[in-house]
Amino acid sequence: MLVLPIEAATSNQIYAGKQLATLQLLKGYEDGSLGLDQNIKRVEMAVLLVRILGYDNSIVIGAENQKFQDLSDSYWGKPWIQKATQLQLIKGYPGGVFQPENNISYVETVALMVRMLKKESNLTGEWPMNYMNRGKEIGIIPSTIHKQPDELLTRGEVAEIVWNTLLAKIK
Repeated sequence: MLVLPIEAATSNQIYAGKQLATLQLLKGYEDGSLGLDQNIKRVEMAVLLVRILGYDNSIVIGAENQKFQDLSDSYWGKPWIQKATQLQLIKGYPGGVFQPENNISYVETVALMVRMLKKESNLTGEWPMNYMNRGKEIGIIPSTIHKQPDELLTRGEVAEIVWNTLLAKIK
């Protein structure tokens, strides 16, 4: 996977991040920042997905049955990951692991948004372009992101994609 130096958040990313923070979907760090210039981890994405769908303070039946070998009972993100996987928003990896601290790529983010919008049916083509093309069709891919599908995203770039997803007009 290609890793490029992290750049400062753009004005679009800052706007999207602030909107998501206002909606209490994106939370900041102890220093008060949203960390928009930092890469986003799989666990943070699971939290974001659960919050978007309003399950953050809800019991998700069966979530406790979602087990991953790399999640200890004391890991802060375990309940979020269990909810997100039970809701089929995000998946683990073969071998029963989730890899919560791994950073997330552009195509993984787009695929998660497509899945959340329930727009996975009738995808044409092969991974990853099938999801990237669907993301473009439904208008969730910002014209300001110029990355390859396997490149990592910052929290700011994800904020912009999530904001576009929330604004998408789904038919």
